[in-house]
Amino acid sequence: MKKFLIGCLGLVVLLVIAAVVAAFTLPSEISVSRSKAVSGSPEAAYAIAGNLHDWPEWTFWSRAGDPTATWDFSGEAAQPGHTMKWVGKTWGEGEIVFTKCVPHEVIEYELTFYQGGEDMTSTGAIRFEPAAAGTDVVWSM
Repeated sequence: MKKFLIGCLGLVVLLVIAAVVAAFTLPSEISVSRSKAVSGSPEAAYAIAGNLHDWPEWTFWSRAGDPTATWDFSGEAAQPGHTMKWVGKTWGEGEIVFTKCVPHEVIEYELTFYQGGEDMTSTGAIRFEPAAAGTDVVWSM
């Protein structure tokens, strides 16, 4: 019985060491990108994406998705510093701040979720690329 317990303990120690080694081999950053072809010009797509006041109507943080949510906006649309903050039962609390805006080309932003002192911030971009049938909108984070 003693040999069995020592064997089990040894196996657990080896598994813990393997998990720690595996964790150090994982990338420290990940990237996700999605693309959608839309009809209309890059100028028209940029105008829609550049105005955070409209985001609750068409993005993940929608009025339909969290009817309890409230939004607060500041800054000028499609300009660095343009900010949308939200608080809601479903979406929690967070904000998105435009950090770089190149008209009709790209909007870069910081997205932060506030989770009881454990803030999580990521960066992302929305690019507008002319295409034969309109515009390819490429979102990356």
